[in-house]
Amino acid sequence: MSTLRKLKVSLAGRTVGTLAETPNREIYFEYDSRWLTDGFAVSPYFLPLSAGLKREPTLIFEGLYGVFDDSLPDGWGRLLTDRYFQSKGIAPENLSPLDRLSYIGNRGAGALCYEPADDDGMQRDLALDLASVAAQAERIVAGSPEEALPALRAAGGSSSGSRPKVFVAFNPARNKVTTDILDAKDGYEHWIVKFRSKGDPEDAGSIEEAYAQMARTAGVTVPPTRLFVTEQGSFFGVRRFDMGPEGALIHTHTFGGMVHSHFQHPNRDYQEFLAVVFGVTRDFKQVEQAYRRAAFNVLAHNRDDHVKNHAFLASPSGEWALSPAFDITFSSGVNGQHNMTVAGNGLPGEKELLALAKGAGLSDSRAKAILEEIGSSVRRWPVFARRAGVSKASRERVSSALKA
Repeated sequence: MSTLRKLKVSLAGRTVGTLAETPNREIYFEYDSRWLTDGFAVSPYFLPLSAGLKREPTLIFEGLYGVFDDSLPDGWGRLLTDRYFQSKGIAPENLSPLDRLSYIGNRGAGALCYEPADDDGMQRDLALDLASVAAQAERIVAGSPEEALPALRAAGGSSSGSRPKVFVAFNPARNKVTTDILDAKDGYEHWIVKFRSKGDPEDAGSIEEAYAQMARTAGVTVPPTRLFVTEQGSFFGVRRFDMGPEGALIHTHTFGGMVHSHFQHPNRDYQEFLAVVFGVTRDFKQVEQAYRRAAFNVLAHNRDDHVKNHAFLASPSGEWALSPAFDITFSSGVNGQHNMTVAGNGLPGEKELLALAKGAGLSDSRAKAILEEIGSSVRRWPVFARRAGVSKASRERVSSALKA
């Protein structure tokens, strides 16, 4: 793998540019000359549309620009890919970021693709038995050294986040799930299915589904969600927003990747997030939606609200929009605090939320109306929880935290 030194980066079949790695592992990027004439900046702050070699100086993402790091898996997906490389006699610590991007090829989240791809001829059209895949995912998370099933590796090796998950194509009429995510077929939709991680309650999927319902009622834009019920349990599924109805890929950029902030280093505030939303969209309605999400996370006790759990989507012409909300569920956070602060406070209340609104240009009356709408939805937690099949113990645990 160490012989790989160049990767072509493409989007929607067009060459965006080239990533290159020197023998001492310095990484450079250069936009393609044709992309410079009628393309757009794939990362508005750190990769302006201009000619010449560019090098990311901070090394926050091992020398990659944040937009390319967004293509790489972390947590669960990285665990699966490391297992694969180890099975081939390759030490994961010897892999460069370009090696990993080559492995991802065109299977990552979002629309960026990397060539030459090195996926070892991975079979993609694999029928997926969610129950058996979920069972193996739980064993691997628990520390089993077994090699991942081909279906699990094909569907989960490019996913991010700590919880095990798979990218799948789902046919609701036939109730069939496969890993054939690259070739759109009639009746198939593109979904992400999440499994339980170590320490998760048995009804973790039901809790996340209840939160999705609660967020929608609170005015938060959330993609379609559902529970996939198997003999192994019920698992939360969300329809992918980085793929169009016909399977067309949509360029996606996380907030963390856009501002070059690592999700494991909590140092960002919602004030900055709302400023970036306005900076790239120039749409105050989207700023208000971002504020609503911040307030929902506070009032609904979702404290794992890090910089990779917010994202933006680009149109083919490079117009940016806030993505639908994702990864919204009950979470106590690190040391009981929000990953992203609100007006500098990791345990914010109404005072900080009103300060956040004022800084973003929302009137005090409008902010209070939004907080009341969200509060009204959150108070209905028991209704959403019962509807989603959340256990009595989990309902009471979350209710206690929400009341506090």
